[in-house]
Amino acid sequence: MTVNGEGGFGQAVASHNARVKVQSNMMEGDVRDVVFTLFSEEAHWSIKDMVRKSNRDEKEIRAVLESIAKYAKGGEMRGKWSLLEEYK
Repeated sequence: MTVNGEGGFGQAVASHNARVKVQSNMMEGDVRDVVFTLFSEEAHWSIKDMVRKSNRDEKEIRAVLESIAKYAKGGEMRGKWSLLEEYK
């Protein structure tokens, strides 16, 4: 059995890592769809409310939000996320 990727253990690890990456990308796509659905219902969301409404993990939602939304640090929408203009 070799460990250098030519077969055996190395190949099994590489295969497993590839499957995990595909599953992760599929899950991220699912979470992204959920987040867009939530934003179609309301323009501004707190993470807490998104987690409660979607039954998804906060880390998953936050990862999606960081790429498609902006966080309000002040003003009347403080603590809430809204979609970036290019996603509206």
